[in-house]
Amino acid sequence: MLAQAQFALATTGGTIENATTGLWRLSHRGHSLIQVTSGSRGTAMAVAVNRRLTRIGLLTGGTLVGFFAGVGVVGTILANAAVAVGGYSAVAVTLSSNVGMLAGLAAGALAGRAAWQAAARQTQESVLTALERMRAVAETEPGDLSSNSDQEDG
Repeated sequence: MLAQAQFALATTGGTIENATTGLWRLSHRGHSLIQVTSGSRGTAMAVAVNRRLTRIGLLTGGTLVGFFAGVGVVGTILANAAVAVGGYSAVAVTLSSNVGMLAGLAAGALAGRAAWQAAARQTQESVLTALERMRAVAETEPGDLSSNSDQEDG
């Protein structure tokens, strides 16, 4: 069951531990935890995935890229347009740069949020696939997993 979940989550490595009778865990460097509990009442499965760093990276990265693109590209375009229309003015150039910066920040934040939502959806689909694969194994394996000695390593 743990191997099926590991495959669905594309998790390589990790350690399998048999914490107590009927309880198996597969953890991977604090990023994911897969747990199977089996006893007289049946088998329960749980999967937890930590994508905090992915979220921070996508939101921060999108905002930073938007900031630099806004200042460098949008600000320059607006400044050139202001100079072409009304002649050179320090106020117009500064205002154009600030507007470009704010537009870039907003666009970058929205792009980072959209990227995070897509990554979160993909993670959710992977977790559901992992649970489904684990359930399929549980339904095909005869007997109680906690008393089956050849499956003690998960």
